[in-house]
Amino acid sequence: MGQAAIWPRAALATQGSRCSLEIEIGVLRGQCLDRRIGERERLVSELGAWQRQRNVSGARIKWMFTTKRARNKMARAYPDTAKEA
Repeated sequence: MGQAAIWPRAALATQGSRCSLEIEIGVLRGQCLDRRIGERERLVSELGAWQRQRNVSGARIKWMFTTKRARNKMARAYPDTAKEA
């Protein structure tokens, strides 16, 4: 079963970045999926409980860099396509 099959569609932010999603999946693995869950229904139930708890607590990612600094650092890996056009 792929991540898309178990990850609630509402949890996927339309404007969020892939990096944010990967961080959230990492937190999920550490807090909720640290053991084998054999039944799909139990998995969906536990994912829902985890998501509600994260939402209630107002969990946020504290970025340690600005977009400008990230672009400068990663310029070689991710060239600015707007400049090339």
